[in-house]
Amino acid sequence: MYCLKPLAHKLERIAETLFQRSVKPLIYGLTYFVQFGSIVALQISQLALKGVTHFAQPPFVRVGERLYLGKQRLRKLIDIP
Repeated sequence: MYCLKPLAHKLERIAETLFQRSVKPLIYGLTYFVQFGSIVALQISQLALKGVTHFAQPPFVRVGERLYLGKQRLRKLIDIP
């Protein structure tokens, strides 16, 4: 009986390490997944903000360019330096 106890302890340690090795990726994988998800969410929100400013800008730029070109044409007609 006493001879089997060390063997039982070794088997128990092996089972514990196998269990820990199988659970470890689940725990660490979940934290990495949460980090990755938060990074993706931040990137998408940043892209959305840049997209809004990018698409909102051209009409105003075109209006400004038209006004500038109109002023230049008017100056040429009137000959103002």
